[in-house]
Amino acid sequence: MSSDHTHASTNGHRKLLSPQEAADLLGVSWRTLEGWRQRGAGPVYVRLSTRRIRYRIGDLDAFVSGQRRSSTSARRPPVEVAS
Repeated sequence: MSSDHTHASTNGHRKLLSPQEAADLLGVSWRTLEGWRQRGAGPVYVRLSTRRIRYRIGDLDAFVSGQRRSSTSARRPPVEVAS
């Protein structure tokens, strides 16, 4: 499996990105993603096991789309925290 950030498919399934790959794609550090997860902010992620976190490209795209603003005074929508 390649490590490029394309919408590559493997056996008909979209590739899941590691936190480092997702961070690179978003232009933030993996520690920023980790902090967002801890606060219930940031993009939706998939927890495959206790220590294995992955991101879907579509979820990253949706997160970026949700961050669009038309002015600096535009308010951010409240972050939903799963209970």
